[in-house]
Amino acid sequence: MDRPKEVKLALVTADWHVKKGNNNVLLKNLKLVSMIAKDLKPDLIVGLGDFPDCEGISRFSVQNIEYGVEDTVSEWKIVGDLWEDLCKSCGNKDLERHFCLGNHDGERADKVLYKLKKSSSAFLYNAINDALTPSRYLLNTKIHEHLEVFKFGDLGFFHGEHHGSSHPKKHADEYGMNLMYGHLHTLASATVVTKVNKTPHTAMTIPCLGDVNPFYMKNRSSAWINGFALVYLLPNQKTQSFVYQIKSGTVFCNNKIYKV
Repeated sequence: MDRPKEVKLALVTADWHVKKGNNNVLLKNLKLVSMIAKDLKPDLIVGLGDFPDCEGISRFSVQNIEYGVEDTVSEWKIVGDLWEDLCKSCGNKDLERHFCLGNHDGERADKVLYKLKKSSSAFLYNAINDALTPSRYLLNTKIHEHLEVFKFGDLGFFHGEHHGSSHPKKHADEYGMNLMYGHLHTLASATVVTKVNKTPHTAMTIPCLGDVNPFYMKNRSSAWINGFALVYLLPNQKTQSFVYQIKSGTVFCNNKIYKV
């Protein structure tokens, strides 16, 4: 059954964590999501941040800032190509593209640039600032700063801020609105109500598309899972959200089985 024209659809993915080396898990998941995008032809595509891993400019690994920036630029170039391919798979010439910067691709870059501005030449600062500008790689895409909330009807998109077992409730309490975010690489939600407006609102984190067992996890137990979300915007500006978990390269969506 075709979607009514007055109902808008957003395809949402989070936390690709692209690296210079092995991105096999991500590429497999993107192939699956692209098949779904081709069938559903969404009106919006939303990236919830941390698409490049930016390990080279992390406080955990940076040795030489210039080499670290080179590594990060290499990741951004891969991200740009994959983002463009996913956008094209949507088959919608009027597709809106939105990207919400995360703590890896937003906050890490901000901290590096802050330090450089105080300690290096204007030439080096401007060169690295230009190299780390997301719009260089995500073409025709609206970039939303780290922790900036982008609204789609009654739902706000952003990367996410908090950790811990109660992070959905903390997000809902502090932001006071319906939210969808990434950041935690898992599926969780909480619904709260405030005494001020007495209207329930829900904060929901969605799974990642990247590797759930990267080298630094060293096979430790985690709640990380792969998946994506579809969000429908109704004519009354209310949204309905559906989160899909990808299991063994398979998902049931749009009344059919997709498998890679």
